[in-house]
Amino acid sequence: MSEERSAFSIGAVLANRYRLDEIIGRGSVATVYRAFDSLIQREVALKLLHSSFMERKSIEARFLNEARAVSTLCHPNTVIIHDFGDHLGRAFIVFEHVRGDSLRQILTEQGPLPLSRAVHIAEQILAALGEAHDRGVVHRDLRPENVLITQVGGDPDFVKLVDFGLARLESAVRQTMPGEIFAAPSYLSPEQARGQRCTQKGDLYAVGVILYEMLAGRPPFEAPMIMDLLTQHMYATPPPFAAQGVFVPPALSDQVMALLEKRPEDRPERAEEAAWALGHLANEIDLVAVEAPPSFLAAPRRDVEPKPLLPPRRFSFQRPITRVGGSVDSSLVGMTSADQPIDVAAFDSLEIGPGDAADVFDEPPRVAPISRPPRAAPISRPPRAAPITQ
Repeated sequence: MSEERSAFSIGAVLANRYRLDEIIGRGSVATVYRAFDSLIQREVALKLLHSSFMERKSIEARFLNEARAVSTLCHPNTVIIHDFGDHLGRAFIVFEHVRGDSLRQILTEQGPLPLSRAVHIAEQILAALGEAHDRGVVHRDLRPENVLITQVGGDPDFVKLVDFGLARLESAVRQTMPGEIFAAPSYLSPEQARGQRCTQKGDLYAVGVILYEMLAGRPPFEAPMIMDLLTQHMYATPPPFAAQGVFVPPALSDQVMALLEKRPEDRPERAEEAAWALGHLANEIDLVAVEAPPSFLAAPRRDVEPKPLLPPRRFSFQRPITRVGGSVDSSLVGMTSADQPIDVAAFDSLEIGPGDAADVFDEPPRVAPISRPPRAAPISRPPRAAPITQ
């Protein structure tokens, strides 16, 4: 055991090439290191599978899936994969090392972003997805943790889309069972919440959630319990931005809400279409100079809960949830996950076993019949006395 630890400790060299210099991220499946490639003489990011998963062929298959998915992509807003291999039986992937912060870190520190900055970041995410979708790759786990912001040239907000660990090659053999959910619940599309397969339209929904959060400082749907959060994704209307205390021009709000449509067929057809619409809007409106009208500034503010389209109900699973909590993997910069099965904010990912989602979400929630007390029995009165004859 001590020999294995020394073989993967800081300073160790993997595959006679990659020196591990520093841990920059740790997930439930893998650890991400800043490493040095002695052959090319450059810094890289190396994602190393945990030793506890060496015998789990399905996890190793996900690792290989990520390498294959990203290796087909060459968009400047997508992280570049350099190599893939194993060392002493532990698989690893080598990526370009991106210096910068995750979008999650930026939102946590700065809150809502300026309109122009949020649109610029969303455009780049959609551009990267456009190439991925054209090549048959669906990301399936879009969230602020998987969006890195770095400086390239004169652009301080250059996007690098990372962590394709859940990506699916549409031509590949399915690695998850029907009804399985394996992503961050706050960014799940309604169809994923039902346990259905995530398609390109599911990625677009996640971009809508991210763009909403960049503009409002919080996602459209929040709930202390995961089932309530999934219900909101499926049936609730996103609160208007005014309810969150921020002014967003109607044209931009309409585009965000189009990405958040409940039915996949009502969302933009392609990522490039959504990116073009945002870019066209940015050209038509000076987003930097947009100011809230006096009527908005004078309006009272109050927190508004998402309005459900249908009444919620309590959930009763016919089969238990397979696993809840913990993340499949962290992004290259790393966000340590927690395993607290009460607070949704503590979850990086959610997995529902085959058939569980279908048992619960095949039909809209119904209101339980109101139980009324039994009616009282009618009062029996004594028969009337016969009339007296004179």
